[in-house]
Amino acid sequence: MPEPDRPPTGAVAVADRHQARDADFAAYLAARQPSLLRTAYLLTGNRHDAEDLVQTAFAKLYLSWDKVRDQGSIDGYVRRILVNEHNSLWRRAWKKREHVAPDEYYFRTTPRFETASPGYAWLNSVVAVGSAVRSPDAVILDFYVVR
Repeated sequence: MPEPDRPPTGAVAVADRHQARDADFAAYLAARQPSLLRTAYLLTGNRHDAEDLVQTAFAKLYLSWDKVRDQGSIDGYVRRILVNEHNSLWRRAWKKREHVAPDEYYFRTTPRFETASPGYAWLNSVVAVGSAVRSPDAVILDFYVVR
């Protein structure tokens, strides 16, 4: 039986060290999450993407928690993770974006107008088709009446 004043050895010491690390990380997470969420919101522009970004940053921080030498610079380290991860996500989305030549597409929409006057009922039988013709000062639409 080990003596009460001696530090635990072996697996017990490792478990205690992991529990202490997890407690330190949980305390940091609870204290800094609102601030980092605001920073992530400024980067992404919406709350859902900001929450995902913060979660990813905390996961990466947890993996390297023992490697952080200066505990006073953790905020800067996490902000750098946020910025790098946001840039990576943005670049991935940019590379996946499909580029289509303007002369190869058109859009079609059927507007629905709410009107009490029967004189304007014809507006609800119009289909607007936008062609690839571009003008710097106007949107060019072709209108077809459906009979």
